[in-house]
Amino acid sequence: MSKTKCAYCHHVGHNINKCKDPSIEILDKTILEKFIFITVLFRTLISHYEISLCVKELLNLLSYDELKILIYKKNLKKITINDDKNTYVHYLRLNYQDKVYSYSKNELKQKLNEISDENYQIYGDEYLKTQVISDSFELEELLLNRMHEFRPPQRKFDIKTSTQSPTTTTTTTTTQKNQTQTHVCPICLDEIPPTNQIITNCNHTFCNDCIQKYFKSLNSNNNLPVCAYCRDPMKSLEIPNPVLCNQIQTKYCNQEQEELKLQIVIDNNRNIYREILVPRNPPPRPERPPENPHNFNRSFISIFYRFIGF
Repeated sequence: MSKTKCAYCHHVGHNINKCKDPSIEILDKTILEKFIFITVLFRTLISHYEISLCVKELLNLLSYDELKILIYKKNLKKITINDDKNTYVHYLRLNYQDKVYSYSKNELKQKLNEISDENYQIYGDEYLKTQVISDSFELEELLLNRMHEFRPPQRKFDIKTSTQSPTTTTTTTTTQKNQTQTHVCPICLDEIPPTNQIITNCNHTFCNDCIQKYFKSLNSNNNLPVCAYCRDPMKSLEIPNPVLCNQIQTKYCNQEQEELKLQIVIDNNRNIYREILVPRNPPPRPERPPENPHNFNRSFISIFYRFIGF
């Protein structure tokens, strides 16, 4: 006797209508966020019909099994007439539409702000590829402008990041204490786990969430980042977690200039020199192709003939 196998998660022991895979919630949340994204950015600017066409295109990108699991999750299977992809897309679009339009304007803006920066950009790129928007230069430009209006590009600051402080005895001892001691974030007053610690150059420890929120808040003004505890300028951050360190560096810090200033002496007697900038890691010089010996012989013979007067 063959065991039942789920068509969505491919696990044995249950059918797709009984599936409780955690990815279902993520899929449902993603589709809802995409609908909220386009609704907030385009509401009152294009018709509801055009918005629904954009969402319909994105739903059509889902597989049959993904659509079916959402149909079961939202208890729509009883009202679906046909068991095909177009029918599932139609009923899911109406269901998400009703859900989004039940929110107030303030609730929609709040939910838009809850979308991560990465997903915000991904959703924008996906909608730019839809036929409704890609066929219209005006809609493309409008979407890009609205994305910039609701979430301007993140400012970047001249802050150096590292996973450990400079290698001196005092700072090394301090670093070890910082990583073992329990710290409380001065902003949110919550305890900070070691993987979430960010230590400023003035040796004050904050949690990752508060630091990132602070950096984002600086988009609305021209202020430079300072320590929230002592108000000293932020010049460097020690972030023991290498993954978090790379994330902060990429998102909020200017990349280090990969250039060195060299002093080239031209005349030692008169002390004349000039300065040039060269990259730290210069690209390899292209190798010169080997000379063809036959060409060399021909050129030598032609010069010889000219010399003897032929």
